[in-house]
Amino acid sequence: MSAEKGWIIEPIQPTQWWIHGVEAWARRHRDEGHRPYPAPTRANPEKWECKCDPDAPWVSVWRILTPDQVRQKFAHLGRAAKARREGRWLPEDDPAWQERIRQAKQRVAEYERSQETQ
Repeated sequence: MSAEKGWIIEPIQPTQWWIHGVEAWARRHRDEGHRPYPAPTRANPEKWECKCDPDAPWVSVWRILTPDQVRQKFAHLGRAAKARREGRWLPEDDPAWQERIRQAKQRVAEYERSQETQ
């Protein structure tokens, strides 16, 4: 689709880009009765946290990924594309790897069945 034939969805207005920002995240948590707070670090100065459940060991986090974190998060995509271009096997493409995974799943299922009978 194009602007000439009609949009699939309407373009997002510039003011709507921020509905996923920290202000919206904090507002949603406050609306639920939580108390989000800024928790900046050297790596993530925009980081916020919220202890949504006082009894839970986890903390909800909102943060902006640093450029290094973005590179690390998506590094596997570049390696996978390069391997496929070069015709090299990736684990998910390798039949031997798939067989090892199948066998491991089978062993787990057998173990779980043996635990049920005890």
